[in-house]
Amino acid sequence: MTHTAILDIQDGCNLACVFCLEDDANRPTIANPAVSDVHKLLDDLYERGARNITFMGGETFFRKDLGTIIRDARRLGYTRIGVTTNGTILSTPNFLRRQVEAGLDFIEFSLHGHTPELANAIGRRPYTFSRQATALAQINELALPTIFNVVICEENKDHLIDLARYVMESFPRIPAHFKFKFVALQGRAASEARKNGTSLRYEDVDAVALGDFLAAHNLDYWFWNFPLCRLGDHVGASHELNMMASDEQFFDLVRPDNEYEPTGYQLAGFVRPERTCATCTLRAICPGLGPGYVELGAESALHARQDDPLPFLELVLRRRFLDPASAPVRLAHLTTRPDVPAQVRAKLPHQVEVRPLQLLFSHAAVPRPLELFVTAAAPGRRAFFRTPHFALSYASWPGADPFKDANVSLVLAAATRAIEDADAAGAPIESARGAVVRAAEDCGWQAVESPMPTQAAQFPANSGQVAAC
Repeated sequence: MTHTAILDIQDGCNLACVFCLEDDANRPTIANPAVSDVHKLLDDLYERGARNITFMGGETFFRKDLGTIIRDARRLGYTRIGVTTNGTILSTPNFLRRQVEAGLDFIEFSLHGHTPELANAIGRRPYTFSRQATALAQINELALPTIFNVVICEENKDHLIDLARYVMESFPRIPAHFKFKFVALQGRAASEARKNGTSLRYEDVDAVALGDFLAAHNLDYWFWNFPLCRLGDHVGASHELNMMASDEQFFDLVRPDNEYEPTGYQLAGFVRPERTCATCTLRAICPGLGPGYVELGAESALHARQDDPLPFLELVLRRRFLDPASAPVRLAHLTTRPDVPAQVRAKLPHQVEVRPLQLLFSHAAVPRPLELFVTAAAPGRRAFFRTPHFALSYASWPGADPFKDANVSLVLAAATRAIEDADAAGAPIESARGAVVRAAEDCGWQAVESPMPTQAAQFPANSGQVAAC
């Protein structure tokens, strides 16, 4: 498992995009934290397992001390450091070069239009296109790896190939990766959708033709917020599937406490409607519909597919320089998602009995590590504790029952409460696992990174009473 932290370090932006997230009433508000506060956050997130970091805003490059922050992240041991920007303030000579020298690995560049008319209309500022072109010239000179975040909206939906061609032809030295993001119903986009009773439709975007163009020109690309049935042969380019296949999970700033918490694959609120998705064999690896889209009738754009999901997982793992032979293991784990029905699991051609993803912990006062497992509840499977959707188990020690150790009984009590609360809140299984990790840490246990499991395990059942931490 890889953890990426998305760290907000700058409030405020000089653009006013038609879909702006900052208009979201549920978005955590942040003060612009001091460098010392950012250091504390970086240190905490690193101790909790984050190794990749992306700094966000607002407009992140408003921070004049950004180089100090980047150097701090590198010194702490972060191995992949990125910054999001709209590029419109990258006019100071050598500013970007100094960030690269401080340790910046890549840029996430918000680019939504390829002409002055389109870019300025979406950014709602008359200088959007010209300033972005200036910034892109600097990035091109540095050949800095760049992820182009393209939010697909009503204004640009018919110009996506033109936008990709603009980058490819005008800035050929940029190692470009495109992330085409179907507009999320958040912030201003959500307000407009509620007011109008409609939004951009999946049928309005020809993702397949776009993918064909990108693939034909050997461009790297992802699709974000697209159900897999809308991607044709480009399923392997689903950003969410890439995260699930490689088990890359995130820390994000979440409400109500404005704390950085594990958010799994960032799929909270996504749904796979039963009427269209109940028999789809790609359901286990599909993100489904983003929050708000069911209410606007987006389900009508979906259809059940009958593809074998394994080749898609193998393709993704190969592209991410991971072992494609682990694809059956990942598929077996992903089919334990609570909303994957038995009839879908039965149709999959690759039934692999594997050891569920382990949560491995150590404790200064306990001689052996403790392995916990949070899986989807399944009839007939032994477990220490069950909720309607989740099961909690632990692995035995050689010749001993861990439950007899007082520290183990305490953490098991805390873990049962954690998955009860997660299930009651309707959380996905990734969030339930994250809740167990936090509960264990509150009881004095330290999470230990463990390799992807490859074999079946036996899970002891225990009906004894356990105390609280």
